[in-house]
Amino acid sequence: MWVRILSLDQALTLATDRFRSGELRALETMLRAISRAGDGYFWLVLLVVALGTGHTRAGVVGLLAAAFGLIGSLFLKHVCRRARPEGGANWGRFIAPDKYSFPSGHTTTAFSLATVTVTHWPAIAPALWVCAACIAVSRTLLGFHYLSDVIAGAGLGLLSGFSAVRILS
Repeated sequence: MWVRILSLDQALTLATDRFRSGELRALETMLRAISRAGDGYFWLVLLVVALGTGHTRAGVVGLLAAAFGLIGSLFLKHVCRRARPEGGANWGRFIAPDKYSFPSGHTTTAFSLATVTVTHWPAIAPALWVCAACIAVSRTLLGFHYLSDVIAGAGLGLLSGFSAVRILS
């Protein structure tokens, strides 16, 4: 089973080489912007907005969810030590934050916070789910992660978000 997953990951990564070849410059630029939204700055702005608009509980639960996701993601990266796809670590214009790909930390954070908004800030939940999905897709298309990395990141993010909601509710 694991061999099949790895071979599917490799095939999908090779299929996305066109995004990194420069042929689709406008799409690449958009994907890079989406991916950068997952770096943490967007989430900090969202936290400030939450605190400034009376959604303090959502901010606190979101911080706990993000912390759970970060700890889980870093632990798994250290244990699994899965190398990033060829070409994704540094393809001239973009450098990966670390050398391991499993699971996707950007995806983990995005899904953990989207999960929190369902119960604590439902008005923005649909937008955050779309944002989380776009971040996951961008990480794969840009060559920083295999598909299984972002799927695992999404699962870890859901677990982190649900755990934080459960603990603080």
